[in-house]
Amino acid sequence: MNLFKYKPIFNIFISDSSLNMLQLKTVLDMSGAVSIITHLLECDTEPYISDLHFINDNHKLLVSTLERLQDDGIIILKEQKVRRSRKVSLTEKGKCVAELLKQAEELINTKI
Repeated sequence: MNLFKYKPIFNIFISDSSLNMLQLKTVLDMSGAVSIITHLLECDTEPYISDLHFINDNHKLLVSTLERLQDDGIIILKEQKVRRSRKVSLTEKGKCVAELLKQAEELINTKI
């Protein structure tokens, strides 16, 4: 007995990493996003993307996370004229998010 009325025309194979990307609810679910936001709050100067490789050494994944953070209005990626690179800074919204994340981390680390 055939349970399906129609036969599939094609099969779609999705890698584990692509499947994980489809399951993301917010940008905060992306690899390193929280660390990036909180680090930027603590920076005295705007870092280059390459300065953030200690958070995620996979450049492609790091840039993907940064671009999503920019799309969500958390950061700004600023093109540099001297080098083919970009600096990263928090927006006002990003500063608010970073402060809230910092407060959440402090609460989590508080012994009751």
